[in-house]
Amino acid sequence: MTCDNASNMNIAARHLDIMKIGCFAQTLNLAAGKLVHVNSVQNWLANIRAIVVWFKKVHLAKVVLGEMQTRLNHPEHRLLLDVKTRWNSSYLMLERFVEQYPALLASSADPRLKKSTETEKIKI
Repeated sequence: MTCDNASNMNIAARHLDIMKIGCFAQTLNLAAGKLVHVNSVQNWLANIRAIVVWFKKVHLAKVVLGEMQTRLNHPEHRLLLDVKTRWNSSYLMLERFVEQYPALLASSADPRLKKSTETEKIKI
């Protein structure tokens, strides 16, 4: 039987005298959940989250990012923000951030954004 790692499932498998195999996806999710609570990972995610929020909030930043994506021949994807209730959303946010990193760097060097006082809030 394949099931989650709950103790009641272990007891049921033992009583039924059948072999129980824990769910790999749940085990992987639990491990990833523990990793997210490491201080250095939390700080790293918080910095990326702040950059994503800034680019989503500031209209000119979105415009400049779109221009840089076009110039660099990058996919014109929006940045994604993670959501606590969706277990894979941090991964998706990081994946998109890495994909768009060259465009983000180019955008952050754009003189139109350098003038903004809001730019000081992010570190790329």
